[in-house]
Amino acid sequence: MEYFAGAFITLVVVFVINRMISKQLAQDKTSVVRYSQSHIYMVAEKIILGPAIPKAPDSQSFRYQKESYLKVVVLDNKAYWIKDNAFYMADIVDGDVDKETTRKVDTMSMDDVELKKMLVIVETLREGEDSDSGNSGKS
Repeated sequence: MEYFAGAFITLVVVFVINRMISKQLAQDKTSVVRYSQSHIYMVAEKIILGPAIPKAPDSQSFRYQKESYLKVVVLDNKAYWIKDNAFYMADIVDGDVDKETTRKVDTMSMDDVELKKMLVIVETLREGEDSDSGNSGKS
């Protein structure tokens, strides 16, 4: 009979402690975040960086704008643009492009410094186009 009384007292104590712990956990509703690799790279980036900017839809108006307008880079009083897969340049006079000085850029006779300058201009003109240039796009 003494074992039965000891077991009963133990069950009562476990039941009371369980109730006390349950009430304490119910009051404290903070959740514990487990910092794992998936949390850091999948969840934390979304919260810190915010939602990704959606790409503009390929609509008829965007295609028309792309076909109708020409991107021009102005550098050192010269205008550069690409048309029909050819690289053109012209002088700028009084803030306007002088159409009489329009000529194709001859990259064969350029030195290394000029070629690098032209490469930067071409990358700027091609920016935003879908291409597989191998460039990540991050500076």
